[in-house]
Amino acid sequence: MAKKPELIIQSIEEYLAKVAKAIPQKIQEDVKLLECLTPILQGSDDQSELLRRALGFPSKIALSRSLLKLLRSEEPSLSTLIRVCAQRIYQLLWRFKYTLKKIDEAWTDEELPKVAAFSNLCQPYLMTQRPRLTDLQSVLSESARDSGADMRRFSESVADPILFAVLRALEYEREELSIDNRNPNLGANERAALNFLYQYLAEVCADHNEVNDSSNVWWALRLGIEWGDSRFGDLLGKMIIALPQVKIPSLETRAASVVPEIYTPLRSSAYTLASIESILEAPIKISSEVQAQLEAMIPNMLQPLLDTPFSKNVYLASVHYEGLRAFLDYTENKELLFPAVRSGKLSISDFCPVGKFTCVDPELKGDIAALHMWLSKGKANGKRSCVLVYGASSTGKTFLVDQFFRHFEQGEWFKKGGRVVCSPDTDLKEILSARLAEALEKIPAGSVAPAFIYIDEADVERRASIFPVLLQLVETGRVEGMPAEMKDLKDLVLFWGGGKHGSVESLRLFLTEKQASPDYEKGLDLFNRSSRKMNLPATLLRNKNLKVLMGLSEIINQNSNPSKVDTSVLKALREIPMAHAQGARTFETFVLGLTKDKDGVIFKPKLSRSDVTVEVTS
Repeated sequence: MAKKPELIIQSIEEYLAKVAKAIPQKIQEDVKLLECLTPILQGSDDQSELLRRALGFPSKIALSRSLLKLLRSEEPSLSTLIRVCAQRIYQLLWRFKYTLKKIDEAWTDEELPKVAAFSNLCQPYLMTQRPRLTDLQSVLSESARDSGADMRRFSESVADPILFAVLRALEYEREELSIDNRNPNLGANERAALNFLYQYLAEVCADHNEVNDSSNVWWALRLGIEWGDSRFGDLLGKMIIALPQVKIPSLETRAASVVPEIYTPLRSSAYTLASIESILEAPIKISSEVQAQLEAMIPNMLQPLLDTPFSKNVYLASVHYEGLRAFLDYTENKELLFPAVRSGKLSISDFCPVGKFTCVDPELKGDIAALHMWLSKGKANGKRSCVLVYGASSTGKTFLVDQFFRHFEQGEWFKKGGRVVCSPDTDLKEILSARLAEALEKIPAGSVAPAFIYIDEADVERRASIFPVLLQLVETGRVEGMPAEMKDLKDLVLFWGGGKHGSVESLRLFLTEKQASPDYEKGLDLFNRSSRKMNLPATLLRNKNLKVLMGLSEIINQNSNPSKVDTSVLKALREIPMAHAQGARTFETFVLGLTKDKDGVIFKPKLSRSDVTVEVTS
């Protein structure tokens, strides 16, 4: 059985982190490439072998040392060998850097400069350079194309070299120079490049252009659409007919490449899947028929990514990661982004299982909705229940519990006593004996729900376990120290939680291991007694739709309800990095940087207006 995409992504990400961390910490500008390669090629340690595999060198020490001997040779006929190695490393690291930028984790901040420094060592030796559009001016004009101008000297690829050079140059304008790809006043170079791509694709659709690598063609179509050129959207249906399956370069073409091993069905499938996902999320009009045809291609692109073990070659591992990430984006988008962009309307309340807590994780959303319904029907009356709310930091655990308190009219109680934050020195017996009577007083008359108590940071390290106290409360309705005249609590919902161990399953394993420890006595018993468990996975932080919902909620909070939002804002929200985010404050800051036009449409000044807006309601 094929693994789930999430598990494969996790494994690849862990591997990419190991490779990045194995790259030397300090690479000085005056260091030569061969000086940096020497310890990698001659080292017998695990780290050297890891880097050899990642960079496409022989993993066996005897072969790698033989290669090093050739690279060190002063024989003139071998002088170009270092240039081939440099070109290989440069192309592999180019993809690696791109993928690391997509990984929303703090460790990438430290590793990316190292990878970039390593890549820069290759520059003096490169046989071909990544072009800018200014480098291609003389060959992008129609007269130059008609005369058969050769752009291969600008290309790092032998598969569709002219097309590849233009694609790389156009990407450079957008990524490195931050050129606005939806600016209606494009410069002559950008217009010439888009004209070239359109003509190329039109000829592919008419079967006049032979394609070496189908992923390059889909990349061209995606770029044209992302640059806001409406002509490319008109080619979608024709492209599906022309290239419904992946096509990898021929054996002859691959043999002429310095990195022949990267041209695999997995690579082409990953790139094509990523392009289709990007096209589907673009703010353009796509007919339901064409959208269905695009979506029908996705399973065929996904299958190689699920069936093929990820490669230790860092380029192939990177594109494998990107393809699977694109698939997860696609599955997330189907519920929120696609319908919103196509219909022009989005109701945030559709994604709020309780109060204002937005949720895009189907399992968590179902658990929350089930608890909400159970409490609303008065099922908790006459019972003492235990609810575990657990997950990684900043996933919204406290906010979720707060929304339950608010929804059942205990919001003020939450702020003034209903939430108990544990510390190593917290005397829970004393606190609960004082607050339980107060909790009963806070229940509104006629409420269907009983009193709520929330024990936050319940997994904090302590010298004595708090769990016997909580277990006694749930089992008997009392804790030691309660006034003798106070009756046992018949009705109570005890929320408890934390995030030290990341997930509900990790907490269970931890408490199982610590059953005999006085610090966690009865912890597993309380876990098992918790009939309802809310698992807030760390992946929530990376879910792009959740970022959109949180941002749109804040837009309505700071503006009006409903609000008319340009799709450029949706795109910007989806790309907000969360590794260093400060929870809700991240979105407060983002919204403060937005602007309204004369029609009241909210857009982001750094991004030009698109042609599509979405009316958002709470």
